Amino acid sequence: MQTSTGTQRILAAFTRAQAEHRAALIAFMTAGYPDLDTSSRIAQAIVDAGADIVEIGLPFSDPIADGPVIAESMHEALARGCTPKRVFETLAPVMQGSAAPFVSMSSISIAERMGVAQFVEAAANAGVAGFIAPDADPEASDCRCGRRHRRDRASL
Repeated sequence: MQTSTGTQRILAAFTRAQAEHRAALIAFMTAGYPDLDTSSRIAQAIVDAGADIVEIGLPFSDPIADGPVIAESMHEALARGCTPKRVFETLAPVMQGSAAPFVSMSSISIAERMGVAQFVEAAANAGVAGFIAPDADPEASDCRCGRRHRRDRASL
């Protein structure tokens, strides 16, 4: 069972890499591509290969800024019925058993659609250590998940 906070786990990953005089390896994967079961195996393989942090891209319908390869993988995952809830349920055993912290990357609209409190709670319970919402307004109250939803928060 993990006793440190998500922010502490993320900072520890960077601290370990720095102590080893190297850059931290942050590996990205699209959750649900090619399917959720395979995503779980991919996530475990990324951890086993030595990633310091694993970034899980939650599929959304308009990932224009992510480029054509990631956009296509997200569209295919959505077509197969991938949802944040299913991602968290499927990847929870890998995330909870991993020394490498996992961060969720998605449009803020995903969290808002699910309800920010429910999104944060489901993700944290599954083992997500942090969140990246590149389109979120950092000053908006709903984005202040740390204080509002009793989770720590670090701005990157």
